Amino acid sequence: MMKTAGIWAKTGIALGAATLVGVGLSGCGLVDSIKNSTADAWSVTYAVTVSGEGTPTLPTVTFGEAKSRGEDTVTKNLPNLPLEVDATAPESSRWEKTVMVTATQPASIVATPGEGQRATCQILLDGKRQIAAVAGEPGKPVTCEATTPKFD
Repeated sequence: MMKTAGIWAKTGIALGAATLVGVGLSGCGLVDSIKNSTADAWSVTYAVTVSGEGTPTLPTVTFGEAKSRGEDTVTKNLPNLPLEVDATAPESSRWEKTVMVTATQPASIVATPGEGQRATCQILLDGKRQIAAVAGEPGKPVTCEATTPKFD
């Protein structure tokens, strides 16, 4: 009878140790998850204005965004984007996209206008604070890049 109790005691200790290791390992993931969910992140607006010959077009745009708060910036590609007439400059059209970018991570956009057209790009924090702006050459891609700042 004594041997059976000893085996059960050893089995219980082994299971308890395995449970603690498992909880400890999942706890690390939990800590990372909590850290990411509370990380500082910016609302980043990418804006592209296209003007020039014919109807303005935007065949390709590549931009960066975080899939969720606290994550690194990943690149996303969008083809043939619809443009809206720019109310402040009727001879040009505009495209905008607002995404999330973790603080101190890169924010970037590359926009390719239609043939003979010129694109300009901007990167805005919280829709107001400009951190990058570039005017491109006709028919050539334009690139805006910046690293989002730390929160004050």
